[in-house]
Amino acid sequence: MKNPTEESETSDASIRVIGITASCFAGGIVVSLIAARLFLAAEGTPTSADAAQQATVDFRGGAGRRTSVQDSWIAIEAQGHADSGYGWIDRKAGTVRLPIDRAMDLIAERSDDPRP
Repeated sequence: MKNPTEESETSDASIRVIGITASCFAGGIVVSLIAARLFLAAEGTPTSADAAQQATVDFRGGAGRRTSVQDSWIAIEAQGHADSGYGWIDRKAGTVRLPIDRAMDLIAERSDDPRP
């Protein structure tokens, strides 16, 4: 039978070895980040510095064209503003447009049901 003290470590971990190992890991991370930056720059992918430079471009005359999504949002926003007030939909038929809150109040006043 072996003595348990023969299987255990005979010395503590060296601070120097731990420091060298940590330095190697940190150096590897730095080298990897630099290599990734160079790879992206060579490939033409915009980096954060390029994006910051592009963000400062001035569009004094406005954008030259809009996307279909922008056109859709403009139409939805315009419809929302038109639907938010009072107005005639069909004057001859007597159909009016009114805010939804007011319409719900009118329905509640006409209702015989006491529930909210």
